[in-house]
Parts: sequence; C-alpha cells; structure tokens
Amino acid sequence: GKDELSAPEPLAAKVEEEEEEAAAASIRVRPLPSMPPPQLTGVKRDRRSTSLHDAIDNTKDAVVLTQARPPYAITHVNAPWCEMCGYSLEEVEGQTNSILHGPDTDDTLLAELMASVRRGEPSSATLVNYKKGGKRFVNQVSIQPVYNDHEEIEQFMAMLREVDSR
Repeated sequence: GKDELSAPEPLAAKVEEEEEEAAAASIRVRPLPSMPPPQLTGVKRDRRSTSLHDAIDNTKDAVVLTQARPPYAITHVNAPWCEMCGYSLEEVEGQTNSILHGPDTDDTLLAELMASVRRGEPSSATLVNYKKGGKRFVNQVSIQPVYNDHEEIEQFMAMLREVDSR
C-alpha cells in the first residue's frame, strides 16, 4: 500500500548522501606532517581549492596562500603578489614569508601576528618587508584562516596592500 511507496525515498536519499560523502572524502587526501609539502603542479585539487586559486588569481589584491601548519610554507601566490614582491610562484613555492623580511621588519609585531596565526585567528599588521631585489616597502597584511567542510583550517590566506615605499 501507501507505506511501500514512501519507504524507498529516504533510503535512496541516505545512500546518495553516503556516496557523496565517500566521494568527497576520497578527494581530500592530506599528507602526513613528516612529508615534504606537496608540489601543486599537476596535482588534482578538490573543487574548493581550485575555486579559491581561481578567485585569488582574478583579484587585483596581492594574495599569498600558505599551509595551515608551521612552517606555513607558501603554496600559491597571485600575479599582483609577484609584481609587488618581485618573485615568481616557482621561486616562492615551499618557501616561507620570511623571504620578505629584512633589517627593518619588526620582529615583535611579527611574533604577535604569528601568535594569532597559530591560534587560528584572523589578524593584520603594517609591516616593513623587502622585495626580491632588497627594496624596502611598507605593507598592510591581513591574514585569514581558510576552512574546509569539516571546519578545520586548511590553509591561511594573506592579502598585502602596499601603503608606503619609503
């Protein structure tokens, strides 16, 4: 009768949901902490990561993505970041943002910024950094954690805005 018709629908929905979860879990392969950072070239990324890269690649703001855990190695930079800092993606992939630090970089301010990052909190500061050729520049950096579907921090995204080049 009527009960036979309504029973398969929730079961089918449940099976479909489980299949989607299994498919989603299978594409989010995370390296073990002892492994070197993954090379992004030619690696299949899940849709969220690809769309984030597409989004930052299409913004005029200078953006850098880093790993979620120390040493916070750089995984992606966009063209405005490359123009601002003087490095190519290939030169900085796997490096840390310390490549931008120099004699006038405020270590105390940097330590406060990194403490916020370790706590997974958004943070911002105005820092003195150095371009690839050694030219000093002042920039406002805003750092945000990027979360995955499980509310875990997957990476950090920092936006740099040059405020002064003296």
